[in-house]
Amino acid sequence: MKVKGNTLKARMAFVKERFGAEKWEKVMATLRPEDQNLLRDSVVNVGWYDFALGERLDRAIATVIGWYKEALAMLGATGVVILEETCRARGGEACRYRVSWK
Repeated sequence: MKVKGNTLKARMAFVKERFGAEKWEKVMATLRPEDQNLLRDSVVNVGWYDFALGERLDRAIATVIGWYKEALAMLGATGVVILEETCRARGGEACRYRVSWK
């Protein structure tokens, strides 16, 4: 499977615009060097990229920014509490969260 470059660029722009360049650099720091190089220098809107790259980027964003908490807050949720039960980055089989809000 493939992901279009404009999808990757939209994720990159979202993080930079919503959270700033410093958070984007923290996201980048969690990625493999080859992913960092590709995202910094080579992504074009009309290009097609390995779907796994998009998955790794999404996981990095979720880890650094707290994607779920931010998405719920954007929908008006308050008192969002997210408990990370397992994480692939720390050897878990999958990333699992228990989420509650008011």
